[in-house]
Amino acid sequence: MDHQEHFNRNDKAWGSIAEKYESVLENTTIQSSVTLYSLTNAKDAERICEVAVGPGQASRMFVSSIMKKGASYFASDIADGMNERFTKGFQDSDLASNPKVGYEWVETEEEVDVAGQAGKELRGVDRKVFHLKANNEKLPYASEVFDCYLASLSLNLVNNHKNQISESYRVLQKGGVAGFTVLGRQEKCNYITIIPEVIESLGHILSAPKDRPHPTYLADRKKIEKDFKEAGFSSVKSYYTNKLNFERCVRPFQIYGCCTCDRGILWRP
Repeated sequence: MDHQEHFNRNDKAWGSIAEKYESVLENTTIQSSVTLYSLTNAKDAERICEVAVGPGQASRMFVSSIMKKGASYFASDIADGMNERFTKGFQDSDLASNPKVGYEWVETEEEVDVAGQAGKELRGVDRKVFHLKANNEKLPYASEVFDCYLASLSLNLVNNHKNQISESYRVLQKGGVAGFTVLGRQEKCNYITIIPEVIESLGHILSAPKDRPHPTYLADRKKIEKDFKEAGFSSVKSYYTNKLNFERCVRPFQIYGCCTCDRGILWRP
């Protein structure tokens, strides 16, 4: 499958389930986002890029409670349906009536002027939110424009995860931090394995789709760390936890520990 075909398929697939995802699944992903915000010190960042934001529940929490005054937050998703839910959720929240928070939908037919957008003087506004449609593997930003990059549960969904890693490095300034959450080891992700196990116990045989890997294919820490280092990150830290798979990479020359996952992002003990 070529890059554009995969882009179109993700746009259609995720857009079609946006409303159901928001009502049923989104709240189960909040923990991974909170972990990213904390361990990347996003509260101190001036320009934050977060991809695959979905309907935006975590984004609204970040803007209202974590994002510092004077910062600019660029939130994107590949799916029109998700972006529509994000906009509606923002407009229906208390943030919409907060004069100190500015929200703007950004068209992405051309490269987004991050510095220009962030530098806009908006009377009374001290936190700026810029929302756009974007492909994680080919972001519409210039190089070295963000000091914090966040990607929760999307690296294992793109056409080629190495492209997303390279893009995260490209848009980060020197000393910037990138944080990723991915699904953990397959045998520990019981919320993924339980349905196939039940189906197979009833005598049916399941075969994995040939055009994409298993959702947990990034759980091998040595391999994924190698991919990050090859992209240019000078410090790559990862480890397994009981509830969360988290990869944290730091562009030269800042070093910080990070965590990864054991049981899958949606698993609850």
